Amino acid sequence: ALSMSSLAGNSLGVVQASPGLSGRDLKKRIGRLLSATPGDLEVVLAEETEPIRDEEALFDSPAEGLRLAEGPDPHLHVLRVQRRRAISAAADGSVKLWDVDRAADSGPLVTMTGHTQRVQCVSADFEGWRAVSGSSDGSLKLWDLERGECTDSLFDYSGDYHCGSTDWSRRRTLGGLSNGTLAMWDLNTGSCILALHGGHHGPAESLDVAWRAGVAMSGSTDGGVMLWELETRTRVPMQGHMVWVSDIQMSEDARYAVSGSIDGMIRLWDLRANRCAGSMQGVWNDVKCLSVNWNTGAGGAQILTGTGNGMLKLWDVGSRRAIATLATDGPRGDTNCLSVDWGARKALSGSAAGMLTMWDLEEMQCIDTWKAHKNQVKCVELAHLS
Repeated sequence: ALSMSSLAGNSLGVVQASPGLSGRDLKKRIGRLLSATPGDLEVVLAEETEPIRDEEALFDSPAEGLRLAEGPDPHLHVLRVQRRRAISAAADGSVKLWDVDRAADSGPLVTMTGHTQRVQCVSADFEGWRAVSGSSDGSLKLWDLERGECTDSLFDYSGDYHCGSTDWSRRRTLGGLSNGTLAMWDLNTGSCILALHGGHHGPAESLDVAWRAGVAMSGSTDGGVMLWELETRTRVPMQGHMVWVSDIQMSEDARYAVSGSIDGMIRLWDLRANRCAGSMQGVWNDVKCLSVNWNTGAGGAQILTGTGNGMLKLWDVGSRRAIATLATDGPRGDTNCLSVDWGARKALSGSAAGMLTMWDLEEMQCIDTWKAHKNQVKCVELAHLS
């Protein structure tokens, strides 16, 4: 038996362990006792300095593996029990903060209201307990997630917000508007510091920003895709899509990007050459939203898309095809939005039926699903623990 305590010395109970038990299985046992998922835990043996790794094993001999602390009462220090949080927003104007491991039973941690129309985009700084949301009512709202209160409202009277991206380190947010304009706000001063016009004939429906590179990419309902240099305010049109561009994601270094449109077309972009580097074709409504795993090694990137029939599809860029489909039982509705922690292989999706669903991309199965909003979930963001 191993006794557990926090670094402050508070007893957390006793967990049964035996030689040969892996770090992964040990954390599963601790997780059941503390009502935490194994990925949320960091544990260290007393007198050791490094947390136990999943692949390590508990043995009596240090030569064979991880050595249990000697003495009549070997024990563990639990360094971290982190809850996986997420934020969602809906067509009813509400914004909700969740503990996703307990959401189905306990409901939201916080429900925030104030928008008078649908919330189209949301971004959270989970460590700083703050968020910003953009709505069809033409406002950006800043939220204190700890108190569940709106701390500021910023209005753009030229259009309503359809998409957005936030740089929390410099407290700036870039939003895409219904008139095709991109507007950047300084969240400290509450002032609009940049407006990019003339890129789209329809609403700016999708947007991603590589903040360190100073590059943005936007997509519109008119099928247009624009690459923007934020400092010089210049734009480069990227030809390829013919219909509504539903989502876009760039690599952090702004070398590559992936975009998807509602006709099921996924396009891969080489941003240094300003050209389409390849494509994958699904069926109509196969790509309502997407997330890209750029760090898959020599095999190339993987793309997870949300579909119009409430499912998820995993695509392999190397083979240019869908390699897996995930679905749940019960009511679905279109998968409107998606957020993925690729390091932990977990995803959260929101549907037109008001449902949130947590997915395990390692086991390729649904973990949990719950009614989150009374109508369409328009946007979600999942905290990354990896």
